[in-house]
Amino acid sequence: MLQHYCQGRFPGLALQAVALPPGPDAPPPPEPERFTLRKGETLRTRHVSLRCGALVLSDAWNWYVPERLTSEMNKALDNSTEPFGHVVASLHFTRLTLSSETENLPTGVLLRNRALLQRGGDRLPFSLVEESYLAAGFSHKALPPE
Repeated sequence: MLQHYCQGRFPGLALQAVALPPGPDAPPPPEPERFTLRKGETLRTRHVSLRCGALVLSDAWNWYVPERLTSEMNKALDNSTEPFGHVVASLHFTRLTLSSETENLPTGVLLRNRALLQRGGDRLPFSLVEESYLAAGFSHKALPPE
């Protein structure tokens, strides 16, 4: 959806996920019990700024189980600017919305969504995502990206 917005507003630009270091104050995954981790499985964190050129549209946190993805997907998540959903699209995942908030958000945030992603075949949860959509990216006064 953000890709369509980006291309519709600024033709020729692709949505990019710019990695942000989680840092020592990274939030723990909300509701980690939803993953039902098996022996040897871990949770990894990916924090990105979703951008259309220099225009920041969203801040996203992904907590995911790398053992439930292919090695190619894990490499792409570690080394590319592809958004998470693009990287894991071949899993034919479903997105279960856990919450969607528009009130009592930090200044500059229009909407915050939290969702659980489940693999298409076995419905095994593999990611929990929290996305904050930023007002500056959706303002009619937003400048064209550089």
